[in-house]
This record gives sequence, C-alpha cells and structure tokens, in this order.
Amino acid sequence: IFENFIRGRTKAVWVSSGGDLIQDASRDLKDIGASKITVHDLRGYNVEEELWRVPALKRGVLFVTYSLLVQEKRQEKRRGGNVRNRLDQLLE
Repeated sequence: IFENFIRGRTKAVWVSSGGDLIQDASRDLKDIGASKITVHDLRGYNVEEELWRVPALKRGVLFVTYSLLVQEKRQEKRRGGNVRNRLDQLLE
C-alpha cells in the first residue's frame, strides 16, 4: 500500500478478518512511515451511499472485513429486487 501511494496510486482497499483490526492496520502503516495515509472504516458508510462521491475517500485506505461484505449481500438478497452489496459499492 505504501509503495503504491509513493507511486501516486492514492486509494487502496484493506480486507481483513475482523473489524477490531483497523487499529492494527493504522499502526502498521504508521510503523513503516506511512502515518499520513488515512484508514477509513467502511462500516461508517451506508450501503446505498455512492462512495466515489465522498470527498474524504478520494485518498486513503478503505478498511473492510470479509464478514461485512458477505453479511450485506445476504441481507440484500432476502429483500429481493436489485441486489446492492458492499462489493458493488466498492467497485463503483
């Protein structure tokens, strides 16, 4: 992630097994000298929100867990109609 930022690619996705590991992700970046890279928690955004329109997310790392991606998809499937899930949200 840090090397990509140095090369001008200023957005990344960090997929983890647990939400409590976001502090570890921030600490790890700080430990390698990348403390200016902001880590954003996907849990703070609604699944209907268009992430590409959020100014704060133009730069930084979007932290997401495996369970969050799967959980939202299951909930949306139960509702029927167009399925909108977190993976769709990330890929837009």
